Amino acid sequence: MFHGWSPAMYWGMGGLAAIMLFISVLLHELGHSVIAIRYKIPVKNITLFIFGGVEQITKEPPSAIAEFWIAVAGPAVSLSLALVFGWLQTVNV
Repeated sequence: MFHGWSPAMYWGMGGLAAIMLFISVLLHELGHSVIAIRYKIPVKNITLFIFGGVEQITKEPPSAIAEFWIAVAGPAVSLSLALVFGWLQTVNV
């Protein structure tokens, strides 16, 4: 599929993919944090790892439904990113 690329192009695209992975992990964790803040739960910090992350909240969610929405927010952001980039691939942007 990518035949004929120069070594610099392979390295450049690999670097871009790594940066995009990091950004997607950051956005996933920010999704959790934004919803936590909407429920008035302060987020102390966010720690990112190579394939994930964790946010440190300072108190428990006020209800089970709040905890559910906080938990679902990150995967919803990831799914949204997948749909957007999948669509962009079909339109060759």
